[in-house]
Amino acid sequence: MDWPSSVYTFFVICCNGWVIDAMEILVVAFVLEDIATTFELGSVGKGLIGSASFFGMLVGAGFWSIYADKRGRRTAFVSSLACVFVGGVFSALSPSLYILCLCRVLVGFGVGGNLPVTTALVTEFLPTDERAKILCRVAGIFWGVGMISASLLGLILANVLGPGQEETMWRWFLGAAALPSAMVAVAYRLLPESPRFLQVMGRHDEAMQVLERVARINGKLDVLGLDFSGQATGLRSDGGGRDGEAAAAGIGQSATYGRKADNIEAGEVRELFHTPILRRITLSLWVVWLTLNISYYGVTFLLPRYYDEISGGEADFVYILSALVGATFIPGAFAAMRLCSERCLGRVGALKWSSFATATAVLLLATTVQVEALFAVASLLTLFVVTIPGIVIYVLTPELYATKYRAVGLGAASCVTRLGGLIAPMLAELLYDRGGPVAPLLVFGPIMIITGIAAGMIPVETAGRELDDDSWDRKEPAKTTRAFARPHAEPYSDAPVVP
Repeated sequence: MDWPSSVYTFFVICCNGWVIDAMEILVVAFVLEDIATTFELGSVGKGLIGSASFFGMLVGAGFWSIYADKRGRRTAFVSSLACVFVGGVFSALSPSLYILCLCRVLVGFGVGGNLPVTTALVTEFLPTDERAKILCRVAGIFWGVGMISASLLGLILANVLGPGQEETMWRWFLGAAALPSAMVAVAYRLLPESPRFLQVMGRHDEAMQVLERVARINGKLDVLGLDFSGQATGLRSDGGGRDGEAAAAGIGQSATYGRKADNIEAGEVRELFHTPILRRITLSLWVVWLTLNISYYGVTFLLPRYYDEISGGEADFVYILSALVGATFIPGAFAAMRLCSERCLGRVGALKWSSFATATAVLLLATTVQVEALFAVASLLTLFVVTIPGIVIYVLTPELYATKYRAVGLGAASCVTRLGGLIAPMLAELLYDRGGPVAPLLVFGPIMIITGIAAGMIPVETAGRELDDDSWDRKEPAKTTRAFARPHAEPYSDAPVVP
């Protein structure tokens, strides 16, 4: 395997997955009306196109997450992007509505797998103390970059093709949006496998090779206790190692603390319900993911339609304002990072209170629908607020699950997410057509209250804790940084540690 010239290349490759996923989700909302004109669709047909991608995501999240926990993160990442590319190109060539829907299912199949796999891979390379900061930044910033890229692509095509080119517009749009996923050829050569995954699966020699190359790149040939002649003195086959050495090597302890699981049954969904505390965690997370994404996708799916109506059909206005919406993810990422790092809140508190804030913001947005300028500003503020729980949940979920079923945990949550995404477009279109522009917001806002309540039910705070490798009922608890230590509760006991 050819290693990237810099460790940053690894993060750029992974984070481009978020860019591609954001583009593919948003692009359908942009061209939906043009597709409806081509195929003479009503609200049900438009909802079907939007839901096709989410159905693919629902299936893809389950398939690729299990595959990643059994076969590796690297292959799952690259293969899922290949599905996005093939489905996107054939979407642009679709001769009928049904072929188009099938192609969007394939795109969704790739996107649904890429998101949890990317999150698991990046998380396993991050040091404990910096995990939330880095993950918040890259998730929010690169997702925002994806939304901005899709908006600018639409702006360019609208001005190049001109008015009256609806069919040409959506075909070029879908085809061009698929091109970035062609990076799979590059990613396959440059992307490393997670050494933590390799170690847990008992593939110690391969894990050592990855760590050796990272250490060489960072000029830290001695910090891992390696003599680089094939012997390891610091990272043993039982998962031992010296604290801080991985961070000095430039990859973080998370990549090296892998230990071989007592029984290698990686990728088993039943592990998510193995103990009472895991059952509570999993069910609470699923409610959070479902309700959060019904609201998020419901609102964002309709935003281009709102903007189109308040602008009188001015395409440039729609794309420019949508680019500004994407830009709100960047400050939202830093806000999420700050809240996650607050000792008085932690991950769970940040998720709970930002969900309540989002519910308030969506309901206030409903009061501005009739005032064009005010609605434009309020929608930007609303998207800024909703970004925070959306990013925090991506930080919290992989931290709550052990390495051998982390991708499955993320994938299962992503399946629930896609179920929400499957419901959202059809529900949004139905509410808008039957109740007017205010009705969807009056439904999606209160749903976020349920999100906040479910977030408060999560029994474990993960801030400052190292990632776990085996299961929640192992005897030796994971290490916790002093800043977030709870004096009266064991981190991995069945006793809740969140006030």
